[in-house]
Amino acid sequence: SAPDHSDPANWRASVRVGGSPGAAEPGATLVSWKVDNFTPAELADPGFTGNDLDLDLDGMNMILEYALVADPRVFDTEKLPTLVVVDDGGVGYLGLRYRRRADAGDLTYEIESSTDLVNWTAEAGVILVGTIDNGDESVTDTARLAVAVGASDRRFLRLKVSVN
Repeated sequence: SAPDHSDPANWRASVRVGGSPGAAEPGATLVSWKVDNFTPAELADPGFTGNDLDLDLDGMNMILEYALVADPRVFDTEKLPTLVVVDDGGVGYLGLRYRRRADAGDLTYEIESSTDLVNWTAEAGVILVGTIDNGDESVTDTARLAVAVGASDRRFLRLKVSVN
């Protein structure tokens, strides 16, 4: 049976402004995206459409192609996240600018940092400083860390995307 959407225990963050209280919310899913982008024969072959595969060798596996609104058949590295320094009141903060699928309720986007490219930690208190609607079911978010960049700091950032 379908979940009771009027029960707060079944509520979750909305993918749409204003949400859809009391109703199921439409949206893209990784499965529906694959159906839209691959033939039935390709879908049946996990060696072609598996989540960890990078068909076009652009550095994005299937999950990232879906999450960053990229084309799994086109080498489109411009869709990868970009490291930025955000000036806030004359203080520099390290951040990321990245595209995300605006209508996907099955994804979690998280910024992680590392000082050695081996050990990664989820960043707490990330501050969203801007969102641009790209007009193609995606938005570009710019988010910064909560702590300013120091002159001697060496830190790497990455975007972790998980399918819920």
